[in-house]
Amino acid sequence: MNYDIQTVSNEEILYIHEAGYRRRYISTNATHNRVLEVFEIDQIPTIYLNQRNNKLENIYCLTHCLGHVEFNKIIHG
Repeated sequence: MNYDIQTVSNEEILYIHEAGYRRRYISTNATHNRVLEVFEIDQIPTIYLNQRNNKLENIYCLTHCLGHVEFNKIIHG
């Protein structure tokens, strides 16, 4: 399965988080928290990484998100 990785600013990732994931699943405000990544399963899954992440944080985030990609591939073929 193909996927896309985008590195975005802290402000952009907070906006993506609030506009999408947070609104669907969580009722609290994310603006006071640090968001490392947002993963959206679309036609081509997209992984958004925060520009403020260090190398280890990005490795953790990519590993986490790629697990979702593989799981989605198993479920949907």
